[in-house]
Amino acid sequence: MTAALTLPDRLDISSCQALLPRLLELRAQDLEADGSSVKHIGAIGAQFLISAKNSWEKDASRFAVHGLSEAMIDSLRELGLTPEQVGVATEDPS
Repeated sequence: MTAALTLPDRLDISSCQALLPRLLELRAQDLEADGSSVKHIGAIGAQFLISAKNSWEKDASRFAVHGLSEAMIDSLRELGLTPEQVGVATEDPS
């Protein structure tokens, strides 16, 4: 079974700290995170998602972010990152 997680509208240090306990509860389960409501992602938020993606890969579990908002995609580009680097599957149209 795949667990679901909705990302907050801002992925900054405060929201990442609040989201961490829920993310740890889902560790070692396949996880799909919904990024459709994200209006801003800072460097800490991007690092948070990349770290989660890497942790899930080490656990041999699937971590995917889908439905990225245009604002999230733009923020990632401003940070020099691609959606794939934070867990968006290459076949995801976002």
